[in-house]
Amino acid sequence: MSNHNLNVVCIECPYCDGENVIARVKSDHGELNLTDREIACQYCRSIFTLSESKLRIRSLSKQELDVA
Repeated sequence: MSNHNLNVVCIECPYCDGENVIARVKSDHGELNLTDREIACQYCRSIFTLSESKLRIRSLSKQELDVA
């Protein structure tokens, strides 16, 4: 099993501050489709849109990504 890190786009839930992974950053530098859409928080199950929170790019290990 590989231990390399993957870059992912994360968004925090505006209700519980839980971090939700919404997409992997592709290595081919293709653009991400970040059109406003509804997200269901994996922690509190609240529904919110991308525009209600801030996006950030974070590195996760393969093990962390499997859990997320």
